[in-house]
Amino acid sequence: MKKPCQICGTETKSVCYKLYICAACTMFYRRNYRLQKELKCRLMNACDLKTSDRRICRACRLKECRALGLRMVGKSLVVQQNGIPEDDMPDEDAGTLPEGCIVSANSPASSTPSRFPEAVVCSTPSTSIAQTHLMDTQHINALNNMRVQLALALNGNLTDNKDNIHITGTKNEIPHLFSLNPTSTIMKAIRLYTQFEERHKRFASLHRLNVPPDVSVTVRCLSYQPIESQIMTFSGYYAIELLEEFGGLSSAEKFSILKGVQSTMIFMHKMFLTCDQYPNLGDSRFAVANGHHFDLKQYAYFLSELESSMTPEELIQQYNRCRVIVEPFFDAIFQACESVRLVMPDPIECAVLLCSCVLEKMEQLRIGAEQSRQFRDALFAEVSVYLGQKYSVQELGTRIMRLTATLFEVKVIAEKYDDMYSLLGVFVADQTNRHPFLQRPTIPADQMKNILAMLNLSSPLTANSLIFSSRPSMALM
Repeated sequence: MKKPCQICGTETKSVCYKLYICAACTMFYRRNYRLQKELKCRLMNACDLKTSDRRICRACRLKECRALGLRMVGKSLVVQQNGIPEDDMPDEDAGTLPEGCIVSANSPASSTPSRFPEAVVCSTPSTSIAQTHLMDTQHINALNNMRVQLALALNGNLTDNKDNIHITGTKNEIPHLFSLNPTSTIMKAIRLYTQFEERHKRFASLHRLNVPPDVSVTVRCLSYQPIESQIMTFSGYYAIELLEEFGGLSSAEKFSILKGVQSTMIFMHKMFLTCDQYPNLGDSRFAVANGHHFDLKQYAYFLSELESSMTPEELIQQYNRCRVIVEPFFDAIFQACESVRLVMPDPIECAVLLCSCVLEKMEQLRIGAEQSRQFRDALFAEVSVYLGQKYSVQELGTRIMRLTATLFEVKVIAEKYDDMYSLLGVFVADQTNRHPFLQRPTIPADQMKNILAMLNLSSPLTANSLIFSSRPSMALM
């Protein structure tokens, strides 16, 4: 069945992941996607491609292609899914750097300017500059290849159609992509992050068995509890696996780190999901899991699921008691999401930030501080080289500063999240009106056994008392 092309209006049978796009528009994007910053519309982006000749304005046609989600990854044309890939990834970003980027110590300067930051060149001995650049180039090529593959893997498997468009599916399986120097710090961070994402996506898919892939499920208080408990479990697994990199830590020390960093990790992951699934500024939806959200502007609707277990008077009383504490916290989350949307970290940056949460807590508690400091220094040194291929020397410092500010902002939200329960525990003193599903989520007992086994502990009572149990208190979640 023919339908109008969603870009130019021409009748076409070509279907690209539920999008009707003609072959002419797909070839147009392949040939012109690099010119998006150069093309200008003479009519102030007011051209109507569907009623006029599609060739009348390349700028507006290219803008429509990008608005539908067309992106180039290497030589493949893909359709954006859940905000991934965020932007085009041409061949030079997919691991093929020009030879002019490698300058020998004994050779004349190349006419092609080096894309490496000057700090990387000066930090190596002059007798081995060429060899060091070659090793850095191989490392960067592999990281960029990984970035491309990770962006595609987050969308699922690839198939071909008759217009040579690679359609991203919905299987969401992340393969192992760590063939280069698996002992490097950034590879360890990426490996742990992909394992965390894989666990999370498999769990979230179980709650969406009968839900279309392009529909987000609205979560309310009764359904939030089991989802959050499972995400807490996955964050515990992540932290324990990362702490295995540091020898000599006792079980009590690992518990102390876990206790202080869990809320930060949970909200860091939620921020990543929110920016990925709802990238537009001003969107009040907040992702709690892949394909699950609630509205930060509708706390009353979040509580409305309790209508089946409370009288209307009890529900109204519960809402009035809590909103003066919870709604300001919702506003703080909304503002933090707006800030993170301006940064839009890519998957590798997300892996680095999540790892940094644990490393900073180790330094703050002075538990393995020297090891964590060395690990974090090496991690940011490697990610700086990676970011140096995407940004200029001036932009590189700004990017790292914004990533660090993002980490700090999420830590502030996590602290407010913990303080909110303390305030509610004092403010909502009437125990008779508190619903059990409004208490703070905790890790399920069966999952707690797995965490205890990973830490070689035999007393679940000790584990709960140290970390995961909380005083009964009325709360949002």
